[in-house]
Amino acid sequence: MEGFVTLGTEVPWIRKRPGEVLDYVWDLSDYLGSSETLSGISVVADAGITIGTSPAPAINASPLQVTLPDGSSKTIAAGEAAVIWLSGGTIGSRYDITATATSGARTIQRTFQVRVVE
Repeated sequence: MEGFVTLGTEVPWIRKRPGEVLDYVWDLSDYLGSSETLSGISVVADAGITIGTSPAPAINASPLQVTLPDGSSKTIAAGEAAVIWLSGGTIGSRYDITATATSGARTIQRTFQVRVVE
């Protein structure tokens, strides 16, 4: 998952503050075949952090320009990423977020962690 810090080689994580309401982009372009796009997205989270419902997790309808951790940028084509909105959380807590995306016969599931900081 681009833009996330990694715990070992397994669990990517991000920091957020409790008062922030932010969107996170899950780039799935590397998992998709040529001309393939996502058809569905669902997200579950540990109790204590809120997954946005307005807007709800969604597949990008237009290309997204994102900045990568190394400072370079990447354009993600329409239908190749999920946008997940998160809010809340308690300072010092960690929350697992599990996202599942579908595209034709493919099901892609990943978990990342949110660490809430001051």
